Amino acid sequence: MLDPVVTITGSLFAGLLLIVSALHKIRHLDDFRRAVEGYEVLPRPLVIVPVLTLPLVEAVAGIGLLVPVTSAYAGMLAAGVFLAYGLLISVSLYRGKQEIDCGCHFGQRESRLSLWMVPRNIALALVALLPVMPTTARGFYLADFINIAGGVLFLGLMYMCLEELLSNRSHYVNYILKKEQLHG
Repeated sequence: MLDPVVTITGSLFAGLLLIVSALHKIRHLDDFRRAVEGYEVLPRPLVIVPVLTLPLVEAVAGIGLLVPVTSAYAGMLAAGVFLAYGLLISVSLYRGKQEIDCGCHFGQRESRLSLWMVPRNIALALVALLPVMPTTARGFYLADFINIAGGVLFLGLMYMCLEELLSNRSHYVNYILKKEQLHG
């Protein structure tokens, strides 16, 4: 059985991540559409379906994770989303499509597909499933709320650092490849 602080921290982190992700996709719909097209898994006329529905699914799962009554169901939905993204990334990497934008970076520049994104998505799915796990029944203290806030902040910062490292890595690899082509 898990301590409820762990469950709440994971739920809040995953929920906020999905909400921010949905808002980013909505605000940058053309960029998201290009990213979805880059995967080349749907005919071009059907690309609009995931472009319009995925942000909605992410938002519903994210909001659901923030509400204790719905967090278990939302956690299963969120885990499904993270695992579906991981599977799509795996298939695309297998097909040799490392050069495409993953569509999952919040920064100003694209983030190329990387094998590291697969375990990242599995870890996010596991975090999203925390509300499904049984928790111990106990009272909350002020320190618990501080730990929850600190835990969510820590997980968010770690996620942002990992995303930036992955993005920098892909841009560095592209830079080296271009440099070798010019001098090779």
